[in-house]
Amino acid sequence: ADSQCSWLVIDYDCKEWYPDREERAQRNLLYVLTVAERLRKLGFHVIIEASNGIGGYHIWVRLDSFVPQSWVYHFLQTLISDAEDCGFGTFIDADGNKQNDLPETFPKQADCGGKFGNWVRDPGKHPRLGWWSRFVGTDGELLSFEDSVQQWLDFPASDHRLIPEYVPT
Repeated sequence: ADSQCSWLVIDYDCKEWYPDREERAQRNLLYVLTVAERLRKLGFHVIIEASNGIGGYHIWVRLDSFVPQSWVYHFLQTLISDAEDCGFGTFIDADGNKQNDLPETFPKQADCGGKFGNWVRDPGKHPRLGWWSRFVGTDGELLSFEDSVQQWLDFPASDHRLIPEYVPT
């Protein structure tokens, strides 16, 4: 509620009703691995969650201290600014409705206006699909459930000073 955060997450959806879901799932994984590597090169500790078992992913970063939400929001927007060039964007679903599969960032906005911000589902059992979250190894392969739990428990915090200060222009 005070527009501070100590986590950042990027959410890549791949819903069961998406057209060309298999291709979208592969695109998601390739882009997730690319963005995760960008973060690692900047010094962040990153964990990649296979969030629904059909091509949805979350990239998680935990910070060692709170930072202004606006800094995190603008950093994430810059980080994924090439998403449309990588095949993300709007599409028409089977019912003729316009949909958007651009990655979502958490926080979703620069300021919560005194309210709590948007939520992202924690790792665990997917409420509709019954999938238990598993994490992705550095080779892009899914870890076992046991190794995934251990990776989450051992997940180190990243230095909050890696988030660049955002100064509105």
